[in-house]
Amino acid sequence: MNKLAFLLLGILLTSSPGQKSELDDIRLVIFFSVDQMSPHLLNQYEPLYTGGFRWLIDHSRQFTNTHYEHGYTATGPGHFVLASGQHPGPNGILGNYWYDRELKHTVSCVEDTVSKVVGYEGDARSYRQINANTLGDWLKNRYPDSKVYSVAGKDRSAAMMGGKHADLALYYNWRGSFVTSSYYIDTLPEWLIKYNKKLNAVSYRDSLWTRSLPFEVYDRYAHEDFFEGESDRYHSEPYSPVFPIGFDADASDKDVVNGFFGFPWMDRATIDLAKVIVQEEGLGQDRNPDILFVGLSATDAIVHDYGPNSHEAMDAMLKIDRYLKNLISTVEDAVGLENVLFVLTSDHGGLALPEYRQKMGLPGGRISRPERKTAIQDVFILLEKHYGSSDFVVNDGLGFYYDLGRMREMDIKKTDVDTIIRESVEKVTGIARVLTKDEIFSSHSGDTVLARLKNSFHPVKSPDLWILQEKYWVTKYPRGTGHGTPYDYDTHVPLLFSKAGQKQTTVSRKIMMVDIAPTIAAMLGINIPKGIDGVPITEMQKQ
Repeated sequence: MNKLAFLLLGILLTSSPGQKSELDDIRLVIFFSVDQMSPHLLNQYEPLYTGGFRWLIDHSRQFTNTHYEHGYTATGPGHFVLASGQHPGPNGILGNYWYDRELKHTVSCVEDTVSKVVGYEGDARSYRQINANTLGDWLKNRYPDSKVYSVAGKDRSAAMMGGKHADLALYYNWRGSFVTSSYYIDTLPEWLIKYNKKLNAVSYRDSLWTRSLPFEVYDRYAHEDFFEGESDRYHSEPYSPVFPIGFDADASDKDVVNGFFGFPWMDRATIDLAKVIVQEEGLGQDRNPDILFVGLSATDAIVHDYGPNSHEAMDAMLKIDRYLKNLISTVEDAVGLENVLFVLTSDHGGLALPEYRQKMGLPGGRISRPERKTAIQDVFILLEKHYGSSDFVVNDGLGFYYDLGRMREMDIKKTDVDTIIRESVEKVTGIARVLTKDEIFSSHSGDTVLARLKNSFHPVKSPDLWILQEKYWVTKYPRGTGHGTPYDYDTHVPLLFSKAGQKQTTVSRKIMMVDIAPTIAAMLGINIPKGIDGVPITEMQKQ
């Protein structure tokens, strides 16, 4: 390294390595992110765990008051936080998707128009458009021979966790295979080709998702199986959201490989692929520590459909418990558990079905899609009436984007447009407020909701107006549940650091999720970049 490069590196990184703890023998970090796993979803069924969850909990330092501090709690931003130690908005990660003002269409947070999907059909995704470095990048800067792999059902989970310099990020292509893009490699490894052939997702056409335990156990821990508000995967029969669950008799091959994502089989496939990566890539086999990120994405689809208190969500967790046991056993044989740090968390929380909350006497409701659609249509009718045009405003999801240049040409005041939109949209039942970007950026730490929204906003890329729903209300309609708000039930997730020989302990003080990446960095003895939002968790640095 020449003198100039060394000086530049010193500017970017702290001057001294992270302080290593008693866990300084780590050769492999396996980082699990279970999509939409609220603390309730993990803890409610703990007495029934006998496999991987059981081992992770029994050997954990568990943090019970861990929160994301951004307002739009979704998969892409959450996984960015986990890997980078930074809030998503200032780094341009507005959500899973957002409206691009320059391109004039919606883009993915892991959009990559340069690369190509490798080996199969699907979308090419990567970390290409994101500037922030991540834990894997910090590791490779310190140990160039370290390996960083990421595998998940969702492309945004795999790419966000893997970071800029991952050896490989693998994700499901919704066509029956795990794929990657040419951003990482040009040719698929033979072990992945072999794995996809074995997966044979289309063969699940005649498979049925059934309970792992007797029916009466589910009745003790979950709400009744048939519960109004649950989605029903069968479309050719009367509404009946109950076990067993499979595919319609007339489902096409496309329907099967697409629908495969919403079953526990998806998470089993992801964990099985993680086992293959450990074995085939020799993770944890030398003194250069490696990282394997594993994103379990099917839970998100399952909880969205049935809610976290359902038989289906309960069974999904029980099955993951069993799948994780197999992975931990594989890692024990290949690496030795004494050399492995496991991290278990989630990208965001979630809310129970509104119908379940109402039955329990708790507040909650659904924002009517037709009512919201009508209100937004009224906005554009009023804009046409007042200004003879409405093409200077775009609605995308919960945001309204202004073409400020065109508004200046037309001598249209922003505040007047704000008022028109607010008066129409705030009439919708379940909508709390319509907030301007300026209101969000002028927020202070005492207002938790606005402060979190500020951490989801970018001064240029974000919408000019944002729709904030009422607490305990969901935009899912007419069935299912959701997330995406700045409220505690969406920001609160479990966090476990687990290792062989570690006694189970619990920490209740509040921890920010941006602290996870710098904590792992400190435990590995690698430098933590200056300027990130997170700091190492002190309880994980004790000698």
